[in-house]
Amino acid sequence: MRLDYTVQRGSDWSTMLHLETSDGVPIDITGATVEFIVENLVTAEAVIDVSAGEALLTLLPVDTEDAPDQRTAYRYNVKVTSSGGDVTYPQRGLFIVLPTLAE
Repeated sequence: MRLDYTVQRGSDWSTMLHLETSDGVPIDITGATVEFIVENLVTAEAVIDVSAGEALLTLLPVDTEDAPDQRTAYRYNVKVTSSGGDVTYPQRGLFIVLPTLAE
């Protein structure tokens, strides 16, 4: 699934990742590791809520502070590694970092 996210540089940000197959079937993430990989910027591990089949992703200000102070679009992937070692990438898109506002 393709989904884009927009954040402001140097801010706290979180989102609930709803991980599904291309047919819209929720992915069983019991015992899995879920990583949010933004090219040339950050890799973060999400906290899994197995009862809901979702993963909470939280980024801290330090995770985006190295982005340029101008609107920049990065490609990202969500990587799921099952407890058996199988790897899938159920979500991808653009991770857009907006500049810090002047005070």
